[in-house]
Amino acid sequence: MQLRYHPLMIHGGVSNWPPKWQAMNGNDYSPVGETGLVRKATVPQFYPDTCVLIMENESRSYMGFMTFDDPAFCRKVCALINSNAGLSITQVGDLEF
Repeated sequence: MQLRYHPLMIHGGVSNWPPKWQAMNGNDYSPVGETGLVRKATVPQFYPDTCVLIMENESRSYMGFMTFDDPAFCRKVCALINSNAGLSITQVGDLEF
C-alpha cells in the first residue's frame, strides 16, 4: 500500500499527508501539496507522535509537521522518509509501506 494511503497516516481521524508546509528563513510563500524534495525527517525528543520534514522547493526550504495517533508508526514513517532523502515528496508518497 502506498504510504499516502496507509490507514495509520492520520491524526484525529484526518489524513496527515501531504504535510502543510511552512516557509523557513523568512519566505512568505508556502507551497501546497506534494511538491519539492525531501531533505530530512526527524522525530523531536519531546513530541514522539510528530515527524518533522524539511523539504526544498525552488531553492527554498520549508518545514512540514505530521502528527500521528500512533507514535510507533510515526517513528517508522519518519525513518522511512529520512532514508529516502533526496526523493520528491510525490515519490515518498508512492513508497510501498
